[in-house]
Amino acid sequence: MEESGKPNFADYFPVLKRSDVQGIRRRVQVYFGKLINIFDTKIDQRLLARRSGSIEVNDVLDELLNINKEIGEELEWPYLIHLLLQIFFEKLEG
Repeated sequence: MEESGKPNFADYFPVLKRSDVQGIRRRVQVYFGKLINIFDTKIDQRLLARRSGSIEVNDVLDELLNINKEIGEELEWPYLIHLLLQIFFEKLEG
């Protein structure tokens, strides 16, 4: 979240947008990659726990997996992770 609060010269000088002079875009991509890996690991762990007959935790992830199961169609990973990212950042902001 610290990166989003830093002033970016490219916002004031559009000519610099492509060059990422301050490296903000690069660092944010690294942070998002780490966060996506965390979510991916948590989803895998939860699916393995469900297959082994473990008790449901009844959190947001369980509800999303339940909805996915009820619909009968497999929700693609990128969409599920994107939805979790949206929920995560919405919770941080508000």
